[in-house]
Amino acid sequence: MRLLRHVPAFAVALGAVLSAPRAEACWDGYSVSVGRVSLSVAGEEAEWTPALVREVALWGTRIDALLPTGTRLDSELGSITFCATSPDGACGASVAELPYSPDDLPTLFGKMAIVTHGSSNDIRRIMALNVEPLTVQVFAGKSARRAAAVAASIDAAGAGEHGFINVGGFPANNPSAHVVDGKDAAGHPVHRVVVGAFLSRGDAARVLASVRRALGIKGFVRAL
Repeated sequence: MRLLRHVPAFAVALGAVLSAPRAEACWDGYSVSVGRVSLSVAGEEAEWTPALVREVALWGTRIDALLPTGTRLDSELGSITFCATSPDGACGASVAELPYSPDDLPTLFGKMAIVTHGSSNDIRRIMALNVEPLTVQVFAGKSARRAAAVAASIDAAGAGEHGFINVGGFPANNPSAHVVDGKDAAGHPVHRVVVGAFLSRGDAARVLASVRRALGIKGFVRAL
């Protein structure tokens, strides 16, 4: 795909300058950075879960794959900017200013496929992408209280990192360590403590080392 030289009639209609609400001083939801895609998505009931992380990783990666070389996409609480990148990677000249619309990620993907002139072959290839986000597991046990204490100790020490997705209130110090309830191989309840969500093993390994240095807690990198 090539960098757009002009915006087609459809994108011009989308790019009409509209009065759109910008970021509030305080909001709940999640903030994401995947490649050249930056998203701030509002949601009063937003909660860090493996399902949310996997969904955002998949669609964030697919949207990033749509973008022509030298462009990026910033979506701030429904206010969307598609722009050429400046030398430092930030938004420079606007390619298209899309109207305010708090779309879900599949809908945003569809809009960007139109604006970027994604071909049928491109769309098929991108839709076939599979993404496996990683996390750092540092605890697994039967005690929910113990799991919560381990997670709290990591956040208190500032040893963890959010990775590509931060969920909670903004501005706020949201937890990077999370208790995920599940079942063990025998079907018994188990409470796992995981730290962050990452798209590269190197980033996850760095956080694992940080937790070990700060608290002496051992763990391992695993698929989320």
